[in-house]
Amino acid sequence: MRVRRGLAAIAGLLAMAFAVSADTVVMKNGDRLTGIVEVSDGKNVTLKTDYAGEIQIAWASIAEVKSDKPIYVVMPDKGTVSGLVTTEGSNIIIHPASGPPVQLAVSQVTVVRGADQETAYEKSLHPGILEAWKGGVNLGFALARGNSETTNLTTGFTADRKTMTDETTAYFTSLYSTNDKTGGGTIEVGSVQGNVNVETGGGNIKIGSVKGEIKAESGGGNVVLLSGLQGAVLETGAGSIRVDKCNGMVKASTGGGSVDLGEIGGPAQIETGAGSIRLASAKGRVEAQTGGGSIQLDGATSVQAQTSAGGIIVKLLSSNSGAVRNNSTLETSVGDITVYLANDLAISIRAEIEIANGHTIRSDFSDIHVSSEGGQWEPKTVTAEGQLNGGGPVLKVRTNSGNVNFRRVSH
Repeated sequence: MRVRRGLAAIAGLLAMAFAVSADTVVMKNGDRLTGIVEVSDGKNVTLKTDYAGEIQIAWASIAEVKSDKPIYVVMPDKGTVSGLVTTEGSNIIIHPASGPPVQLAVSQVTVVRGADQETAYEKSLHPGILEAWKGGVNLGFALARGNSETTNLTTGFTADRKTMTDETTAYFTSLYSTNDKTGGGTIEVGSVQGNVNVETGGGNIKIGSVKGEIKAESGGGNVVLLSGLQGAVLETGAGSIRVDKCNGMVKASTGGGSVDLGEIGGPAQIETGAGSIRLASAKGRVEAQTGGGSIQLDGATSVQAQTSAGGIIVKLLSSNSGAVRNNSTLETSVGDITVYLANDLAISIRAEIEIANGHTIRSDFSDIHVSSEGGQWEPKTVTAEGQLNGGGPVLKVRTNSGNVNFRRVSH
């Protein structure tokens, strides 16, 4: 008998404890539902119960809501009022911890949230920098053996962080590819968000659009890059190299093919054993060297160009970035050198034809003075010196046998 009374007392205490921590919804038909008010959209109330899970209740069916914990009510002006909540007729009454009660028509209620939901909502508005991220990692590996030995490794990472006020997306993709035999091993790369590292024993390489660093090497094939957002290192044993556009530094090296670079957003280092070199423009220093071909650099601020046998054409521009300009050197053993100079370019000129023999130096600038040395029966040397716009970094021009021309450009 005493045991039963004890159990009844415990049950009563548990019921009281549950009642203290619960909200009560009184229906117009007299029913009472006990649980925790979680959220309301102004039309329905979500009540979480232990016996039936989440229940959706229409405000129109509710006679009264009693809450013993603060409930957060969003007002029509987007402000929030928290406190205990009761209803009276078609109105909801919020009783703040301090201050007078706030009465609001149920039809004007935008959102009602429980304490836990309000905490989660506030956190979603101002998450920490390492919080609220969602994403994944991808890894791919392919191995092929036959006429060519090909290895491909791809890695990818994507993460997204969305808050109530903004969204941040981070992604990275990297591709590594090798082809160890030259039996037709061509590599083609499309669009890549991260870095690219490709290698083939002798096939061609074609790369589309890459947002990361690029490294491509072929034993003897051609290398083509359409677009790169960062730097690129391109090497081939004998093929040609072509770059349409790259925003970073470019290093291009071939044992005997030509090099054709478009718009380069940084410095450029170009080397070929015997082919020609052409560059549309570069925003940094250009170093170009060939063992036996012509060099044409259409837009640069400072240049070092050298060829054993071939002509050189260079267009030097003023630097608009404020960067320090370096000295420039143009040199060929056999061939003409033509330099186009911007009108506002401040530069000092030193030019020489070692063995003139009918060759000479011509200039559109009166400040460049040409002179010659040597008699009728001995090799003649022609030199030129001058300072344009007050002088500046030194441009040295030298050919053993060929003409030198200084031309004016207006842009």
